[in-house]
Amino acid sequence: MGALPAVRVAHVKQSFLTATGQEEVDAFGRCRPVRGTDVSNWQAAQIVLSQPLSIIAQEPSYPDRALQHSGDRVHFRLFDLRWLESAWLRSTIPLRGRLSNLLQAVLRLCMRRSSPRTASASQPLCKDKMLDSMVLFSLATVASAVITLPVHRLPVQKDALARRHHRNLPISEIGHTAFYTNITVGGILYPNVIIDTGSSISWVQNFVLSHSGINTTEHFKEKFGDGSSVDAFMVRDTVGLGKLRLNTTIGSVLTGSRPDSAQANGIIGFGPEFLARQYFDKPTRYRVLMEELVAAGAIERNVLCLTFKPVDTTASHAVDSQAMTLGGINASLLQSPPVYTPRLPAILNPQGKPRLYWSALVEFPSIGLLKTDSKAAYTLFDSGTTFSAIPKPYFDKWFSQIPGAFMDAQVEAVGFPRSSIEHIPSLDFRIEGVTFAMPGASLLLPDDYAASLGFDIKKNAYSFVTKGDEGKGGIFGVYHHERFAVVLDADNETIGVAKTSFSPA
Repeated sequence: MGALPAVRVAHVKQSFLTATGQEEVDAFGRCRPVRGTDVSNWQAAQIVLSQPLSIIAQEPSYPDRALQHSGDRVHFRLFDLRWLESAWLRSTIPLRGRLSNLLQAVLRLCMRRSSPRTASASQPLCKDKMLDSMVLFSLATVASAVITLPVHRLPVQKDALARRHHRNLPISEIGHTAFYTNITVGGILYPNVIIDTGSSISWVQNFVLSHSGINTTEHFKEKFGDGSSVDAFMVRDTVGLGKLRLNTTIGSVLTGSRPDSAQANGIIGFGPEFLARQYFDKPTRYRVLMEELVAAGAIERNVLCLTFKPVDTTASHAVDSQAMTLGGINASLLQSPPVYTPRLPAILNPQGKPRLYWSALVEFPSIGLLKTDSKAAYTLFDSGTTFSAIPKPYFDKWFSQIPGAFMDAQVEAVGFPRSSIEHIPSLDFRIEGVTFAMPGASLLLPDDYAASLGFDIKKNAYSFVTKGDEGKGGIFGVYHHERFAVVLDADNETIGVAKTSFSPA
């Protein structure tokens, strides 16, 4: 039969694999040329077991050789739906623990249900009814394939100015108003890495190449809104996230220093994969972190659930152990079912290049911002941005109703006399017809944070809502993320919002 085509087994959402001509299909449904292997006459059918490595197979001519082990790899014999012809596939993902046991158990069940001597093209080894039971068994066995990461905040520092958008500044100037976690690269700890759903590439600064690290020499450059930028090279090494260890690529910024526990040391990008492709010198493709986790079998679904909670940012480094769930949803933290809305397609930046973000149409009925004005209703869900922005002129309608309101020119924060707090208009938002309450009192910046900016908090109070640009969309920033759960579902290309115990009544 010739050389075996090396094909990565599809994830569960690929119900079928097909290949024609000199091509093979990888885990993401993409075809690529295969050299020296004729696969022009076969089709591949996947039996879904809710995990990678979930193909059970036979060949009509050799029904007793449905599966072969080779060390920690598995060779699956694939059958096609019309029994035209078959081919071997070799998995490129190692089997691990219970998943290996699951597949072996399923194969033993198949072999017991049908004698190899009587199997034929009209009688496949695994009947439809038995497939249903296998799917249920698999779901019960592997549904816990999620990762939970702890999140913390850094103390506000007197000299740390509040920056509206992290993307407008180099990493070293980020104010301490984001969500952070700690990671390791090659066993070296990088504390305080920003959790950023508005960026796709993960990178660390103050980078130290470990003995196991490999510099790919692949360069990328990300330019921010104010003209500043970050320059980095991609390295391959073992990245540690909590208890998980993953061999992957990550950006590295050399500064001549080592990681500093008192400052931010990089970004973990959870933005869409498409966005990551825009920043490299030459056409290439590095999978973003979530796709790497799915491909490695560490998580089952490309779903990120953020359930941040408000903390005192001047206190010690408080840790929220359940703030992030990778691969699923922590339903125990939700007070309502998520309301899902489609993620919007890519938009063109001022240079005419497409940019795909976690964005959706969000309405603010009290100020007349409806999704019929699609440019203004375009809202970026960005955990790396401190303030939430409402585009002008809708912002002006809200701002003008606050007695004595003023705009701080340096930070662009809205201030007003403390006596005006009870008169702040609410900014309830609506997604797919469901309204989420945000009364005026819930729109305030913490006093300790405002004081760190040099504001007179005895006299005035301040809001985290700021003015966006006219003709552009808004931003759902850090302080909105504290009040609601956000589900970023790349498998279904949707964004979900749900209430938590910290959501306003």
